Amino acid sequence: MGANCTSIYNNNHDGNNQHKQQKIRKKRHEKQQEQQLIEQLRSVDSGQRQSPINIDTAIVHLNSELNDLKRTKCLNIVYPKLMSNLIIQNTGYGWKLDIPEMIAAKTELIGGPLKGHIYRMWQFHCHWGPNINVGSEHTVNKRSYSAELHFVHWNTSLYNDPNIALSQPTGLAVVAVFIDIGYQINDGLEKILRQIDTIQYKGDKRMVNEPIDIEKLIPTNRSYWTYQGSLTTPPLFESVTWIIYTTPIYGTHEQIAKFRKLFYSSEIEANFGGYLVENYRHTQPLNGRIVKFFRDPNSLLSSSSSSSTTAIESNEIFRQNQTTRMMRLINNNNNNNNNQSLSREMINSNPVASSSTMMNNRNNRIVHNNVAQFLNQNNNSNGRQNNYNNQQNRMMMIRRQRQHQLHSNQSR
Repeated sequence: MGANCTSIYNNNHDGNNQHKQQKIRKKRHEKQQEQQLIEQLRSVDSGQRQSPINIDTAIVHLNSELNDLKRTKCLNIVYPKLMSNLIIQNTGYGWKLDIPEMIAAKTELIGGPLKGHIYRMWQFHCHWGPNINVGSEHTVNKRSYSAELHFVHWNTSLYNDPNIALSQPTGLAVVAVFIDIGYQINDGLEKILRQIDTIQYKGDKRMVNEPIDIEKLIPTNRSYWTYQGSLTTPPLFESVTWIIYTTPIYGTHEQIAKFRKLFYSSEIEANFGGYLVENYRHTQPLNGRIVKFFRDPNSLLSSSSSSSTTAIESNEIFRQNQTTRMMRLINNNNNNNNNQSLSREMINSNPVASSSTMMNNRNNRIVHNNVAQFLNQNNNSNGRQNNYNNQQNRMMMIRRQRQHQLHSNQSR
């Protein structure tokens, strides 16, 4: 009996050691895989037009041709009201929805910066980060959004196959949409998120069993920035005309968090893989490229086409978006005092308030202080802009007076 007990003890002891060794190997493999993925996403290619970039709203250019309402000049997007039979898959970099040829044939992207070529939708996917403060690939004035949708189109005017267009200078056009944190569930995102559990592992693929309304994934304000860039995942081909909407759509904190439930490894490698908590690439050098701005004529901004107002308007769009974002965070925090997840992320993002034992009133006070600081910074920025404008106006008046005086002297 004693020998048998000893034998059982030894077997259990060996089993515990094997389990510990397996956990160590899993963590080591997971760390290596994660590091490789991050290095691929953050690598700087030798090219000169890599993406994403930071959009500095003070130096964007208003292109009058982009604001021409003729069909050949103004950007036109044609999508079916509802898209059915879409294929969703886990690529190891994130989720991706492939558009069947029958549906893709009904899509069209033309005009604007696309030089008269017709583009057709190929697929769309998303990028996100480990928390609500980062995740978008493009940044605006060095500020990130929580996530970023990419609707990928290929040039059917020049190429017969999207896989050929993929590597060509004008082969692709990507429409980018920022996702910010709101307090209402986004129905368009929710239909996609319901499929996430079925594609947990790399290589998993399923047909979406309900139609998706793309319009719910695109903002109503169609103002956009555009520039020439690249893919943001390997092979990083410099083949993309980027069209980035200035106004975000909104999803809840819980919706964005569900993206992070995907694995970047296959089911066979599940014991050695980890969650895909971030899949965004860092911004790349602009290298002298010009970012152009199109103003939606139906937006509330002035319809003036003067290039001198471009930076002011672009800054105003960004300021309004950020103010709306902060107010939404306040409302979300006030209306969900029983839900601590968003409050904890707000506190953790502030090094002064990192304790998890903070009370809700302290949370609200921190958020309100952050908003006050943010609005004060914007007011200071607007004040500097106004001073600059006043100075320019005074200089213009002086020049006009001198010209008038010179003209009078010549007349005598």
